[in-house]
Amino acid sequence: MNIAIHRTPLLSLASTVRAHEGDSFAIEREDGTVERSKYREHKVSCRVDLREISQRGVDAVVPLLSKVREGIERDMAQTLFKEVERTSDKVGTSVNAAGRQLTAELLLEAFERIEFAFNDDGSPRLPTLVIHPDQVTRVQTELSRLCDEGELKQRMAQLIEKKRAAWRDREADRRLVD
Repeated sequence: MNIAIHRTPLLSLASTVRAHEGDSFAIEREDGTVERSKYREHKVSCRVDLREISQRGVDAVVPLLSKVREGIERDMAQTLFKEVERTSDKVGTSVNAAGRQLTAELLLEAFERIEFAFNDDGSPRLPTLVIHPDQVTRVQTELSRLCDEGELKQRMAQLIEKKRAAWRDREADRRLVD
């Protein structure tokens, strides 16, 4: 299982498509539904000191570009989280922990609601967890419980088998394009 704990790897996990024109796009999901959306603007303001540029040249601009990049990445990540939350709520895959601490049992509850894909060798492609750095130790502990504790290990194995069967059914129903 992947755990994204660095500053911007979250954005690197998303696939990208280059759009050459237009102000909107459409996403066609596996179930055939299509969702249309407008592009969102991400912007950051910064001040450039012309005296600094005249004295230091390009070296004066590099730190500003770093701040702009960080600001846009932060804005894009926040937009991504909002969109994931909106979509999860819409399709029923979100889990409200209601103030409970993250536990292996809560992870199983969340895993139950989502689809898993599988590699050619039959091993599951487990979801990537995006967490706050303060939660890394706790999440690692709870993931270890899923792998080590008898009942939890058995429940996880049963869940993976159930997800594998559902994945096989989806793959068997998939339309192949010539």
